[in-house]
Amino acid sequence: MSNGSVHRLEMLLRTVEGVAKRRTRLPGLVRSGLRRFWVLSLCVAPTLCSQAPEALPPTYVISIPAQSDWIDIGPIFERGAEDEWDHYLWGGFGGTAIKMDGTYYLYYQGARGYRTTPDETVTERAIGVATSDDGINFTKYRANPVITWSPYSEGEEGATSAAAVLVESEKIVLYYGANTAVSPTLVNADGRLAISTDGVHFADKGIALHHRRRSLWGSGDELFPIIALYDAGRWFVYYLPNGTLQSRQLGVAWGNARDNLNRSSAATSGGSRIRAWGMGGSARIGPGVYALFLNDVTERKTEVRVVSLDTPNRLSAPIRTYRFDEVVQATVLLDEEANTWLMYYRGEDAYGVKLASVNALDNPLPTAPDAASAVSVSDRRIDLPWWISAVGRMYDTVLDGVRLRCGVDR
Repeated sequence: MSNGSVHRLEMLLRTVEGVAKRRTRLPGLVRSGLRRFWVLSLCVAPTLCSQAPEALPPTYVISIPAQSDWIDIGPIFERGAEDEWDHYLWGGFGGTAIKMDGTYYLYYQGARGYRTTPDETVTERAIGVATSDDGINFTKYRANPVITWSPYSEGEEGATSAAAVLVESEKIVLYYGANTAVSPTLVNADGRLAISTDGVHFADKGIALHHRRRSLWGSGDELFPIIALYDAGRWFVYYLPNGTLQSRQLGVAWGNARDNLNRSSAATSGGSRIRAWGMGGSARIGPGVYALFLNDVTERKTEVRVVSLDTPNRLSAPIRTYRFDEVVQATVLLDEEANTWLMYYRGEDAYGVKLASVNALDNPLPTAPDAASAVSVSDRRIDLPWWISAVGRMYDTVLDGVRLRCGVDR
């Protein structure tokens, strides 16, 4: 076994033991076979899990888990009872996860009603939250939902998508798709903005993505935010238009203020637009470089693409594609403190979680200066032209099929 394989196994065993220590009964263990694997790991290498994993240095580039790396823990909560606000879990893209002050917040979309005419859909959609101390045992907030939207009290109105980002470690900024009725059977949707300091009480701050703003790519009918990023004083929101020629294709808006995203574009890869239709997720895997997790519920798949925020509209080709039988769509949280990836997914009638260990590249990137930048050269290459006076060499590596080059000017 290679050193890299040993390291990967060690990280996986640490993740599994940490889960087992925090939870006395894991309902998904028997189904997934994880319990048998964990017992085997204790017999084969009991000392590998003896110490808690340390947080990764922020300059590491982090590899994306392969499908086989994910371990299914099983359901974490089910849909609500009949006539409860989350009796239906489908009909939107409201999954997004945040960790703040040691607590995990999983925001999800639910609906109370259902209709079959003039079309089949759910009604009275809203965003609620479930919280956890360990990322696995979740409790629905007793005063759910936390975000509602129904200005004309029409059934198809509601909060239908969500994209949350943590800012300054104390404030959650959440963009959400807000269906507004134009008739009893038709809606438009804007991307609205809400802010919370405690994760459960939100103050609405108005429209961030207006469906009537002609300069906004994909505008005209409905806009659904699915990913939000805040990095080096800049704001980025990836969203899905509907009801226009750009329907079900990924767009991005960005700017220097959370409510002034004055630039927008189609998100492309190799010059082609990117199809997506589902919730999203993101993880910072290097300075100015993010992995975006994009779903297509029509094919029940999740693609992972890499982007440099210096060119937020130019994404890599898919570096991972996940297809799990039990997953309709999913969002992902990278917990660097626990050295763990968490995939929160919606099944047919419940939410579940999968875990994977963080596997940093063996060689860390040089420390980036405050003004670090990254440039998308193609859908298979991202250049990091940093000025690092302490290092006089090129850093060149391949991360899951995408080439990362760090050029040092002297």
